[in-house]
Amino acid sequence: MWTGIELLYPLQELRMEYPILGDLFQAMSSRIVYLVLPIMIVAAFYWTIDKKQGEILGLSCIPAMVFSMLSKYGIGQPRPWEIDPRIEYVSGVHANGPSLPSGHTAMTVSSFIPAAIFGKNVWFACAMIVLTSLVMFSRLILCVHTPLDIIAGLAVGALSAVTAWKAVDWAYGNNRRHLFIDLVYVALFTILFATALFVWNVETTKVLEYMGFIYGMILGKVLERRYVSYKVPDISLKNKAKIYVAGMLADALILLIPLSLIPGYGTAIGGFAMMLWLFYLYPKIIMSNGL
Repeated sequence: MWTGIELLYPLQELRMEYPILGDLFQAMSSRIVYLVLPIMIVAAFYWTIDKKQGEILGLSCIPAMVFSMLSKYGIGQPRPWEIDPRIEYVSGVHANGPSLPSGHTAMTVSSFIPAAIFGKNVWFACAMIVLTSLVMFSRLILCVHTPLDIIAGLAVGALSAVTAWKAVDWAYGNNRRHLFIDLVYVALFTILFATALFVWNVETTKVLEYMGFIYGMILGKVLERRYVSYKVPDISLKNKAKIYVAGMLADALILLIPLSLIPGYGTAIGGFAMMLWLFYLYPKIIMSNGL
């Protein structure tokens, strides 16, 4: 099977000749870029710009992340240095589990590219596209993925974005349709979680952490439609910025406190609570304050 691993040889030589590139691209593939920033973008759209677009972004990037991170255990594609000993493992780089598809690529494509379209600003769109390209290239120059992994991650991210966009477009303003979509996502990902646990033997805590993100998001969306019917407040940009910063600070604490206090299960609890805060609790607080 073609993997394109031969394309990594000159990239590895370039990185070894200029070590600063290794440091730069490790930063580009950090959790801040491929995980934190997409969630920040989802929150920005959902709370302060356009709720529908925020919902599309959330339903795009969170499932893309979970599917790409778990499906790789079923595919079982080795990392480049396991395929070819001429590829050297880069110490400290984030590369857990098998290789195909690239989770970094899936997450950034499914969040940054739709955000570039929704943003309606040329400079913002260019920044999102460049950032997506840099994340994909970083996984190649660090030799943690082959070109095949990147292509697969791109396909997962694009498919997730298109599916979310079509689904939300079809359901928006119709609670029964929304509930149907939510139930479909819950059913599909419950099957994925069960398969990961009992067939692919993925570590329980890892599966639980992804369950927290998916189920927290879906429950938050259901509760928001039932009890809040959130609308982005028509207020000044300055006040929107205040709402956003306060909400993100709380969101960070909601994730980090369980993460630090409950080893093993903190990410699952924090991820669930963070999604519930983003899609339901904070919109409820904003609406209750009459904004």
